[in-house]
Order: sequence, then structure tokens, then C-alpha cells
Amino acid sequence: MDRSTVPDGALRRRLRQQETVADLSRRALGTDDVDELLSAAVSAVADCLDADACGVFERRADDRSVLLRAGVGWPDGVVGEATASAPPASTVGRVLAAGEPVALEDATGVDMPVSRAANTASTLGAPISIDGEPWGVLELRTTAPRPFADCDAAFLADVADVLGSALSHHHAEAELEEVYGRISDAFFALDREWRFTYLNDRAHELINPEGERLVGATIWDEFPAAISRKFKAEYEHAMYEQESVTFEEYYPDPLDTWFEVSAYPSETGLSVYFQDVTERKEMEQELRQSEARFRMLAEEIDEVVWMATADATEFVYVNPAFEDIWGMDTTTLYEEPLAFVDAIHPADRERVRAAFRALPEEPYDEEFRIVRPDGEIRWVHARGTQAAAEDVDGEMVRVIGVGEDITEHKRREERLEELVGELEASNERLEQFAYAASHDLQEPLRMVSSYLQLVEDRYADDLDADGEEFIDYAVDGADRMREMIQGLLEYSRVGSNGDPLERVDLNEVLDAVEQDLRVRIAETDAEIEAAPLPTVAGDENQLRQVFQNLVENAIEYSGDAAPAIRISASRTDAGRWEITVSDEGIGIDPAATERVFQVFERLHTIGEHPGTGIGLALCERIVERHGGEIWVESEPGEGAAFTFTLPPAAAAD
Repeated sequence: MDRSTVPDGALRRRLRQQETVADLSRRALGTDDVDELLSAAVSAVADCLDADACGVFERRADDRSVLLRAGVGWPDGVVGEATASAPPASTVGRVLAAGEPVALEDATGVDMPVSRAANTASTLGAPISIDGEPWGVLELRTTAPRPFADCDAAFLADVADVLGSALSHHHAEAELEEVYGRISDAFFALDREWRFTYLNDRAHELINPEGERLVGATIWDEFPAAISRKFKAEYEHAMYEQESVTFEEYYPDPLDTWFEVSAYPSETGLSVYFQDVTERKEMEQELRQSEARFRMLAEEIDEVVWMATADATEFVYVNPAFEDIWGMDTTTLYEEPLAFVDAIHPADRERVRAAFRALPEEPYDEEFRIVRPDGEIRWVHARGTQAAAEDVDGEMVRVIGVGEDITEHKRREERLEELVGELEASNERLEQFAYAASHDLQEPLRMVSSYLQLVEDRYADDLDADGEEFIDYAVDGADRMREMIQGLLEYSRVGSNGDPLERVDLNEVLDAVEQDLRVRIAETDAEIEAAPLPTVAGDENQLRQVFQNLVENAIEYSGDAAPAIRISASRTDAGRWEITVSDEGIGIDPAATERVFQVFERLHTIGEHPGTGIGLALCERIVERHGGEIWVESEPGEGAAFTFTLPPAAAAD
């Protein structure tokens, strides 16, 4: 159809539509405000096509609803706020499904997204797409039935294409901004004229703290010190050779900062990523100085000192003492780090390797043997820990170790263990001998006592006073010998004949002792005052012997006054119990307090105070079997306080 056959009204309408599309295209190129462009488009479309309402519906992420993003002819408060479903039969639903313009000349009764104050009779819609994907729909509505010409649909499609192109451009810019925003390093972009085209926030923080406008400015004008340093040469190499570069360089005042820089060229310019590494550079300098001091000191000491990488696979430094102890030169260790481990005795090697693998997370402290090239075996005590230097990722970069030759110490330990073993064996033999001797001596002693008794019974009438006295002395001596042998037998069997340590209530033990000594207590008018006693881990029978011996001694050595005995208990800082049995008796010379615990050691004659001289030695043996100790504090005439320690009841659980 040529122009002569088109009615003037229709021609003017088409021209107006074309002018509207052109005007909207110019707007799209000149504005950064997408919502302003959408508003202008719906107003222009409604005006050109005499529509009662026109709107842009944005498809939501759920693909089942739309938002009235822009519009004219809608009730107040709807545009930009109203979200509604897009029924498949509606114009919006059909356009989104078909991806092309759709006209409904009779829309009466069709459910439309976002209703209007007046009913809708006819609608026309066109898809808005971004990069081929449906973004939304441009739709117009009329309240009176109306047919739509092909040119109307084409016009609406042209406007929708303009909007789609504008949205694509702005989406691309937004995505680029988002990409730039996600860059954690400082970043700026330069064009081929060395002008800044973009800087992210981190870049402004590091090189533009004053907030000057840098976009459009030349880097060499804004940062002249970069010309005389590595920055300019590296950037030019990247730009002109089209090769990426990475380097570190210091920028002087006013920045006074070390930077790690990576520059990537393109046809349009240069992308530069950088970060502040001043702290790391200062730490590296401090580490170098520290290592220098460390090496100077290490050269003078006798212990082996080494410095290794964090994984302990490469030695950075080993002092000369290594050669004396390991018997190999340090050059070997630098060239073959595993020589350090290979020299370790096979029986200790895996344990040492495991400890090395734990570095630097856990300190290293091991004793092990090494086999020198000459075959000599030496003992080494090695300790390793992490140094106080870190790399850029915060990981430790140094492990420091010290090794001491403890061969002589280990030999003394081994000899001491041998001596202890020999002593234990000797003690065991002595115990066996004491038991056998005391046991075997009792039989002939009983025979002597029996025959002396027979002599006294049969020949009593024939004996004069001296004879009877001699027999009494002999019988008394035999009885005392029997008591001593019995005491020695008990002493020798403390360790081998005792019961396992169990929970023992010392209050019950003391009650039993007082019951056993009730006659002796009554005869002497003894007074026993006892504080509440604890429950301990012990052998009840043996602890009963301890209390009985100490209480009997307190009664025996009370002097002329009635015995006054006090028993108390307290807890030590180490958690053990201290039990004290004290009296107000004749006391002991401080110079003799060690002697009273020796076997058969007596401080008084038998005539003054009877006894075997083994009671306190037996107490000491029993207390030591319980892992404790016993001692006495005394002064002549001021009484004595015997104290012994016992483990708490928890030790028996």
C-alpha cells in the first residue's frame, strides 16, 4: 500500500507513533533513571493510542506474579506497590507465555492482574525482554470495546524493545558495579591514556583518603612519585606488551605504604588490583633482624639450635653444635633435610616424626637416641616451638628448635635404675631372710622357755634364791626375745602381707584401738581427746597398728601425770591428710627424733620403760607403704607430737 492509499488520519497516527519511539530511544540513551523512562513510556503510549490506562508489569522471581512497576490511569497507591498473580487467560499471562504481542478486543470477564476503578473492555500487550529472557509486559487497557490495528501492536512492540534495551544496559552496569563491589582487594581501572575510569571503595581508602575526584584524572598527574618507582615501568610493560605483571613496591609520602600489585592488560586499558602489605613487610624486616640476632647468639652455645620452615621440611639455619653432637656437617643437613631424621635410632624414629608433624600447632619436646656415622649412640633432648613471625596469610613461617646432648644424664639414669633394681631385689631378699629367720628362731626359743619352765617346776625345792632369780631372768629374756622376733616378723611382712588399700574411716579405727586398750586406759586414767577424723585410702589392720602403737607410747611415756592425748587431722595443699597424735609426756631430745624410728632403737632402759624397740619402726614402715611419711616434733619435758600422712579416700576409688 502506497502513501496515497493511506488515510491522512492513520498516516498522522503512524508518524506520531514513530516520533514517540524515537523520542523514547533518545531518552533511554540520555538517562540513568530507569523508573523515569518507564513512566515516560506508559504516558506516551496511553496518549498515542488513546488508552484509559497503560502500565509496565515486571515479572517477579517466582514466575507466578507481577509488579505494576510504572503506569497511568490506575488508582492512587497502586503503581510501584501492587503485586498480583498473572492469570494465564489475562493479556499479561498470554504475553509472558507467547513471548509476542497479544490483543484481547473483548476482555470482559477476564481476570486481569491489578484491577482498575473502571472495567476493562479491550487490552493490548507486548513483551519486554532482557537478553532474550522475558522481563515483563507493556500493556494498555480501554474501558470501551475497541479493535487494534497491526500498526498499534507494532508500535507497542517497538516501545517494549526500547525499554528492554534500556533495561539491559542498566542491568549490565549494575552487574559490573556488583562485580567491582565484590572485589575484596583495592581495584582501579585505567584507559589507554592512563586515566582513571573506576576505583572501588577499598582503592579510595588506600590511595585517596581525602576523597578527591580521580575518575578522568591521569594517574601520573595524581601520583607523581609513581613515575620514579617501579609502578610506571611495570604498568607500561603490562599495557604495551599485553602481559600481566605482579610486583611489590613502596610508595613514599604521603601514602608511606608498601603495596602488592597485580596489573592485567586489555585492549581498552589496564585493570589493577592491589593491597596494603606494609605490616607484612615490616614483620619480614623484623624477622630478618631477629634471625640475625638469633644466629649470633646461637653460634656461641653448646646446644644444637635450628630454624626450619613451618612444615619442618627445610632447614633455614643450624648452628655449629650440630656437627659435634650428630657427627655430620651442617651442609649435609641443608642439602638433605631428612638426614636429621634418618640419624635417629630406628626404635625412636616414628615417635619423633609424629612430633615433628605436629609442629607448629603443638610444641615439640622429645628425648631420643641418634646413631652417629661412627656408630656411637647418643641421647638428645630436643624442644621445638613456633617463632613469632607470620606470612601474609597469617601462617607461621618459622619453627625454632633446641637440642641438648643428654647422653651422660641418661647413662646416670640407667645406672640409677639398675641400682634401684638391685636395691629392691636386695630388700626383697632381706625381707625374705628376716621372715625366715624370725620364723625359724621362734621354735628353739619356745623350747628354751619350755625347759626353763620345767626346771623351775621340777627343781623349785632344790633351788636357792639365786637359782630362782637366774631362772626368772632367763624366762624374762626368752619372753622379750619372743616379742622382738614377733615384732621383726610383723615388720618384714608389712609390704608382702598387707591388704589392698580401701576406704577406711579413721574414727572407727580409733574406736577399735580404744576398746583394745580399755584396761590400760583405765589403769592410768588416760584421757584421749580426738577431733573428727577423715576417711582415707588404707589398709585398716595396718592403720590400727599405727594408732595402737602411738597411743600406747603416749600412755607409756606420759611421766608422773595422767596421760593426756590429743588426736587431730588437717588437709595439706597437696590433698593428703595429716594425722597428729600428741601428748604432754616426758618428750624426746630433738637430736634423737630420727633414731626413734629405727628397728630395735631404744632411748630408755627396759627397766624404765618396757618394749621391743620396734613399734615406731613398724609405724614408719606402714605409713611408707601408704605412700606417706611420719615424723615427730618434741622437746624434753614438753611432750611429743607424732604426725603421719595418708592418701585421701578418692585414691581407693
